[in-house]
Amino acid sequence: MRQPQECIRLFSGQILPQGGTYPIRTEFPVGGEIYNTIRLVFHNTVAAGGTDPVNPVVRGGFNIVRNILFRSARGEEFIICPGMGLLYHNWMVNGVEPLYDNIAAPGIDTTGVYTTIIDLPFSSKFLARREDLAVHTARYSHVELDLSIGSIADLYTTPGATATNVTTLDVVLFRNKSGFYESGEPMAAPYLKHYPQYQITRGYLDVESARDLTMLGFMAFVQDMDAANCYVPVHGVPYSGVPQDSVDWFTFRDNKAYYIIEKPLASFREERGQYGTIDHADIAEGIGVYPYFFAREGSVYNGYWTGGKSEIRLENDPISLDPSGSEVLDPDIDTVFFGLRTLKE
Repeated sequence: MRQPQECIRLFSGQILPQGGTYPIRTEFPVGGEIYNTIRLVFHNTVAAGGTDPVNPVVRGGFNIVRNILFRSARGEEFIICPGMGLLYHNWMVNGVEPLYDNIAAPGIDTTGVYTTIIDLPFSSKFLARREDLAVHTARYSHVELDLSIGSIADLYTTPGATATNVTTLDVVLFRNKSGFYESGEPMAAPYLKHYPQYQITRGYLDVESARDLTMLGFMAFVQDMDAANCYVPVHGVPYSGVPQDSVDWFTFRDNKAYYIIEKPLASFREERGQYGTIDHADIAEGIGVYPYFFAREGSVYNGYWTGGKSEIRLENDPISLDPSGSEVLDPDIDTVFFGLRTLKE
């Protein structure tokens, strides 16, 4: 018999090391529960000390979360993504910007506390049967969450010599305590992966291929790596540049067929509006975000199956121009693909 979704707080106030990785394992129950979502609530407490940190980074509460890895005891990696990647993914999928406090510059000898929420989504609202895709803990002896946290320099471009930051974490679990149908298991496990950043002049990204992997969509994020503006762009550092609509088209193909052929920027901008409030016409919030769904509705079988294929590539226009027609120097692209893997026996 099905049971309603349950929401429980697993713990709160856990201090996370600055510049390190913190593993969380024993706190997660694995008694057969089915995980729908894990909600991570980060609190960054900035103490200015004798110097005043200035130039807050836009959405710095996401920026300081360098990487999130959620995996099973069987080696199944469900999510590998930095906080900024999950910000844009969740915004695109849910149509609502995730909750966060704008980082401010506290005065000398004062303290500011800034909250950021990052959801780890395991099911998809676009599926007719959302229960087909989830994390079923009866399969595992444990699951583990590894959080890599940056430093105060991820919150401010000029943090000040004596300013400090303490990051604490609350974790809330949304789960079902019974199987969704008679077999007691979902059909597949979630897949959400951030791919290594690459420069636009390369012209393409190689995408993973496996017989157990199906893609439901992707989100590319284009950024100017030469602008300053409260950012410190660094090649190879995800989402460190200034968002730009400087790629005119994207193509997606494999060795057998084309699935997207030079889809133009204007089409991506329209879909930002369809997916929610992320961008429409002159609204600037969604600049740089290029979303695409292989399956907007139906079953998991409507996705793009990567098995039996090679040379799977997301290709882009290698010439970068801003909306005024001026060339943007040296932009980079971060990409998140999301989908599912069939369950291992």
